[in-house]
Amino acid sequence: MSDQADGVKTEQARGRSGYRLGCAGVVLASVALAVVVAISAAVLIPVPSCACASPLDLAVQNYSHQDASVSWSQPGILGTPLRGLSGSAVAARCTTLIAGLRSGVVEVSVNSGGVSRTFNVHIRDALAGGPAVIVIGADGHIADPISGFQPGGYPYPDTLC
Repeated sequence: MSDQADGVKTEQARGRSGYRLGCAGVVLASVALAVVVAISAAVLIPVPSCACASPLDLAVQNYSHQDASVSWSQPGILGTPLRGLSGSAVAARCTTLIAGLRSGVVEVSVNSGGVSRTFNVHIRDALAGGPAVIVIGADGHIADPISGFQPGGYPYPDTLC
């Protein structure tokens, strides 16, 4: 009879350990799913337009007497908008707009008085020799970007005209 009782206890013990392993599998699957969800959420969180260590990567010097709109965009992961960078600001008349951007190639569009130009600007990479400077002349002409500091120009003056 004791052999039969031992057999029942062994069956019960096996059943419990099987149940415990099943619970452990569910817990591991839950943890794995939570990690996947956390990584996915981190990839989808938008990045602020000035998510960088350097506060001066782009300067738009507006010497004209009208405001200019400036917008920028940078592709994200594998060229998609995912974790990409975009933003816009106004370069008020006779002032300098300064923006901090992430490193890499950034598409910058400048629109002043009906004149619009778009540039691919290198930010903090091997081709960049300092901040990119775009000058809008008094006549509204938008010049090609210059990499580096303008002669006699850092820090940029508050009033340009």
